Amino acid sequence: MKRMIFIWLFSGILFPAVAWGEDLTLLLTLKTEVRHAPVETELRLGLWQKGKDGLDPLDVQAMVNGSFDAWLEIPSSNGKSNHKLWWDIRSLNPPQEWTLHINAPSGLPVVLEWKQIPAEKKPEQARFILSDPETGHETELTPPAGSVQITTQGTKTLVLKSFQN
Repeated sequence: MKRMIFIWLFSGILFPAVAWGEDLTLLLTLKTEVRHAPVETELRLGLWQKGKDGLDPLDVQAMVNGSFDAWLEIPSSNGKSNHKLWWDIRSLNPPQEWTLHINAPSGLPVVLEWKQIPAEKKPEQARFILSDPETGHETELTPPAGSVQITTQGTKTLVLKSFQN
């Protein structure tokens, strides 16, 4: 038994799992105007050493039913329907990918603001790229914060990917 534990520990030192060294949270705020009134939705995604890929207790399910909604979507384990989330915290295993849906009145601009926590950039930290599958346009969400304007025609789907430097 001791030999098994030693071999297991020793193999982890020689062949460590690929992972980022830092926990990271990205706060997303999506803003638009509905019937001349400003509205906003906040989402949170992250990489955490205790996070899990897939639905887990750190994730917060979204209630989607308004004229302006945004959510992150992950596949369900049963394959029937996807989970809609406001928060999705994943493991540190790279790379990670999130599907972001924005439902806004047609033609209205949506401003997506981001804030990275911790704000300082470290070499081993993940970078985030927001891409639009329709246009192929990519935007790097550089720390510590920034914004981008998005035009929607009803529901818009974007992909957010994390990469290791």
